[in-house]
Amino acid sequence: MGIGSRLMDHAEQMIRERSRIAGLGVGIFSNYGAAQVLYAQRGYIPDGKGIHEGQRYIQHGETITVNDDIVFYLIKHLSRNDCSGERMCGEEGSWKSDTWSM
Repeated sequence: MGIGSRLMDHAEQMIRERSRIAGLGVGIFSNYGAAQVLYAQRGYIPDGKGIHEGQRYIQHGETITVNDDIVFYLIKHLSRNDCSGERMCGEEGSWKSDTWSM
């Protein structure tokens, strides 16, 4: 498991303590390709709202400058028994931390 996956495991564990949905923005250019693939492999899906720039979503027909400020937001529904990271889960369906128990 790579460093990116380990960092995502930790981030998702922290998010689970506050929310059932994780969200992130990823750049649209090919130099973000490795991150785009990682997020897809981890179960992140588009939020369904299109591309985003700064503080707003871009509307159909709008003229913009396409640069690294343009991102595509992805979300992932987290569950208590989502044990994607080996170090965070104990036996099947249970957490090693005191945060969750089933």
